[in-house]
Amino acid sequence: MTAALRRCWPAAPLAGAIGALSYLLTRQLDAQSVSDEGVYTLSVQAFAHGEALGRDVFTSQPPGFYLWLRGLALLLGDSLHDLRVGMILTVALGAVALYAVGHVFGGPLGGLGSVAVLAVASPLAISGARVYADTPAYALASVALACAALRRPVPAGVLLTASISAKLSGVTAIPPVLAVVWVRAERDWRPVARCAAAALAAAGALALLFVSDLTALWADAVSYHVSSFTFAAFGFDAWHRLERGQGWITLGLFAAAVAATLLRGRRLWPLWLWPLGAIVFVAGQKPLHDNHLLVIPYSFACACGPALATLLERRAPRRAALLLALGAAAAAGAYTQALHWSDTLVRGEDPRLVAAAAQLDRVTKPGDLVVSDQPIVALLAHRRVPGPLVDTAVLRFLTGSTSPAAVGRIVETEPVAAVVAGRAFAIPSLARALAPYLRRTFAHVLRLPAATIFYGRRALVSRS
Repeated sequence: MTAALRRCWPAAPLAGAIGALSYLLTRQLDAQSVSDEGVYTLSVQAFAHGEALGRDVFTSQPPGFYLWLRGLALLLGDSLHDLRVGMILTVALGAVALYAVGHVFGGPLGGLGSVAVLAVASPLAISGARVYADTPAYALASVALACAALRRPVPAGVLLTASISAKLSGVTAIPPVLAVVWVRAERDWRPVARCAAAALAAAGALALLFVSDLTALWADAVSYHVSSFTFAAFGFDAWHRLERGQGWITLGLFAAAVAATLLRGRRLWPLWLWPLGAIVFVAGQKPLHDNHLLVIPYSFACACGPALATLLERRAPRRAALLLALGAAAAAGAYTQALHWSDTLVRGEDPRLVAAAAQLDRVTKPGDLVVSDQPIVALLAHRRVPGPLVDTAVLRFLTGSTSPAAVGRIVETEPVAAVVAGRAFAIPSLARALAPYLRRTFAHVLRLPAATIFYGRRALVSRS
């Protein structure tokens, strides 16, 4: 094999692995939406129409996530389907970065192993293409780790801040990034200092960009989530949900990687700091949702790929070939399990909500503002939502982030053409509190299986 072929041979299997991963994720493109996806899609639409994050738009994640979504919307479009395509591209970016990390620590096979582990971890098969802040956060963390492995501490620091600015759980990547910078610099602390300084400078620049809205952003993205802990039990079910979401082959690969590290790859310890941080995060998250498990595939992939590659080091050619064949068979089996898991859990949109969206489209006009406690209904009807009410989850009322009176005032004083009540607004206590505002504002009520639509505005109340 010539030197050129030796350098290029991983390109074909890498492209195949990323293609298989992307195919797995495309099965989620038309899947039933979850509330958060609708919230984020409505948020980026409001952001695109000039409403300020925090000040005008309820911003439950750090602003970097919305900047990322805005970039994807400019490139692909701002529908839920468009943004899901953008999430697949984001995962592919993370996969390339993880290949680079694995290649540095375990050669081409280490890089390919990292991509393979990412592709077979079932949290990605369930939630990887959904519009969640977790995806860009961990993809950017993977790129930061790649820069650290390639001895680029300044870009690593900037990208680490970008990761945290997308979702606060990006902090789980701080220890491995700094440790990799230190190890790759042969235990010289100066590159670590440059990395940290670059991260702080990037954070300062981001704060200056949103300086007039920092208080509101903190209240929405931090205080709101801290308050929500009061209303959720401690997530002891994290371990059960994580084990249930993994096929036994995938768990076997994880176990083999840990054993390989202990036996032959102790130099890989910086990479294992991310899985350790991920486990602590998942165990302590309250409440625990499927998107919170997305940190598992990224963090374990960065460490497992090069760890598994160490099993082939200093092996006789025949034994190495046998182990490689066994590894490829295990990856293929785990991928098949991920496909099956995806097919089992991925469902189409609720037809009752589709019907409600059709009725909302009928009783309102294009360009009208509406308020909906089922975000997908507004999205399917192609209607915008006032920024403060892009998220009307029950938790917002429980935590005091909003109130029935605040919702009612916006409905009365903004040109809201209709209100859809099918989730939070249908809870008896909230329904009673909202009823006076809705009766004063709307002349007609349409009762459907999945929602009640209030429409036919009587008059616009003066803000004064």
